[in-house]
Amino acid sequence: MRQFFGRRFLALALAAAALGTPVAAGAFLSAAVPAVPAVLARDQIFQGDYIAVGDAIELLGNVDGDVIVAASRLVVRGAVSGDVIAAASTIEITGEVEGDVRAAAMAVAISGTVGKNVNVWGNRVEVAAGATIGRNLSGVAEQFVLDGAVGRTLAVRAANLAIAGRVDGDARLNAGSHGLVTLQPSAVIAGALDFEAQAAEQLQRKAGATVGGEIRHLPLADRSAAVAWQRSLFLRTISLFGMFVVGLVLVTFAPRALHALVQQSWSRQPWLALAWGLIIVVATPLAAFALTLTVIGLPLALMIVGVYVMALYLAQVVAGISLGVWLMSRAAANRVPATLVLPMVLGLTLLMAVTTLLGPMGWLMKLLAVLWGVGALARFKVQLLAQWR
Repeated sequence: MRQFFGRRFLALALAAAALGTPVAAGAFLSAAVPAVPAVLARDQIFQGDYIAVGDAIELLGNVDGDVIVAASRLVVRGAVSGDVIAAASTIEITGEVEGDVRAAAMAVAISGTVGKNVNVWGNRVEVAAGATIGRNLSGVAEQFVLDGAVGRTLAVRAANLAIAGRVDGDARLNAGSHGLVTLQPSAVIAGALDFEAQAAEQLQRKAGATVGGEIRHLPLADRSAAVAWQRSLFLRTISLFGMFVVGLVLVTFAPRALHALVQQSWSRQPWLALAWGLIIVVATPLAAFALTLTVIGLPLALMIVGVYVMALYLAQVVAGISLGVWLMSRAAANRVPATLVLPMVLGLTLLMAVTTLLGPMGWLMKLLAVLWGVGALARFKVQLLAQWR
């Protein structure tokens, strides 16, 4: 039971990290990705994967593929032949999804049909009456309401959980130290019910609620070490999605500049970019400090510090994109990929994984990536200035 919730929590933490994506995306993009309509009319059919970042996205028509969205609001009323992977403030699914639903949002409402699994993270999650989930439903929420039907297993961790629908398999519930689970009179759980909480009284079973298997109350486990590790993973994943958004902006609006930067500083002279980066990273704070000693130079010093911090963050993104381009060009016989979206995702994910899993060596790799990225940006900027002259 404890291992089950540990694995579920880690998997859902990755989905929850996407909550930061719509906020960051809104600062950079005010509309969906070009060539992808923000509103899909009822009589429209979108062929292929629907991938969009925007404010409000409404899919009233059908999508013949997957739906991958980061938005403030997502509405799915048509049919989706693949999966729905979404991060938003609010998500409403009233149509039919043949694959899985993986969602992270403040509010998630499902009143349609999901053919396979649902993995959801949110403040309030509601599976309305009449909604059906073909396989498993797992989630983490503050409030969780199940009025619909689950074909297999229900696994939920929530502070306030109400079940009035049907679960055709086992139910594994976690109410924490102060949460409450209520089985309404119409609730039907065909299998066993495992209930993890501080006290057995945190489970309230109304008259008429049916549980086919054994009801087991499990005490809360000591999760201090596990929770600390999960929190660290959660924060790092949020950081990764933030870099995805910045990288998406770069590859969308400056693809040629990125190609040129990779050719100049990665493929031809990587060590020179690293040397430039070391000089700039060390010298810039010293120069800013020297300026603070003078009254006239203080405003300029503050501006330099702000640009310096932004450059350090941007350097990681550029290094990740360059790494992805290099790996994919190697796999494709030195051909540079036509689009940089996939190399961006590959490179940033690999860079984050290496810097997270290798301990002290990972911090060294991150430092080298930052130094190289700063140097590459500086060299590219100098080259542009020389051309403008």
